[in-house]
Amino acid sequence: MIMTENAGRNNLLIAVCLLIGGVLFLTMGLKDYRAVAERPEVSAVVTLIEKTPNADPAAPDVKNVYVRYTVEGVTYEEILQSAPGDLAEGQTVTAHYDPYRPENVTGATKRGALIAGGFGAALCFGFAVPQLLKLRKPKERDGEQNTPE
Repeated sequence: MIMTENAGRNNLLIAVCLLIGGVLFLTMGLKDYRAVAERPEVSAVVTLIEKTPNADPAAPDVKNVYVRYTVEGVTYEEILQSAPGDLAEGQTVTAHYDPYRPENVTGATKRGALIAGGFGAALCFGFAVPQLLKLRKPKERDGEQNTPE
């Protein structure tokens, strides 16, 4: 089967898009995992859930979740980064804070980070790499050598 030039470009475009998406998800997952693994845990109470309409009516509203927590006797009220979607005011959640900047707090979990990272790895290695392998010349793929006839 001879691959047309247009099909080759399409495969390359698909592979590049999948690779970029995979790297983004992998990076987000690793970042969140690192944030959770290296930060101390704290109990935080949701004090306010603020919803702001998105400029794009088709997109969901922007949601800021404010939490109150105490670190070494100092009480903070900050926006919870990577907040889970199913929170209610007054609910207690487990969060992780930056020991050097306790005002930075995240609701990310190791499980969520591993899911995002795994999805990114699957995009990269499960879909992008096979698309790139399709771009090799058919004779090389079939193990034949390119010899002049």
